[in-house]
Amino acid sequence: MQILDYIESLKLSNFYLAADAIFQTIWNFDDNKPLNHGIKDIDIVYYDANNISKEYEKSIEEKLLSI
Repeated sequence: MQILDYIESLKLSNFYLAADAIFQTIWNFDDNKPLNHGIKDIDIVYYDANNISKEYEKSIEEKLLSI
């Protein structure tokens, strides 16, 4: 998936995808639909103990919203 490549390029530590993106992909696979069908948002969970500033968080959010 392109989204995984993009997230990896951000060098986030300990990230994972959650919620609708995972659930919908599994249903799409099971129903023989394109894997991205019906996915309206992608939740990305991460934690970087070395940088917990609001500025860093905002910069990551802006980068993710730009794709």
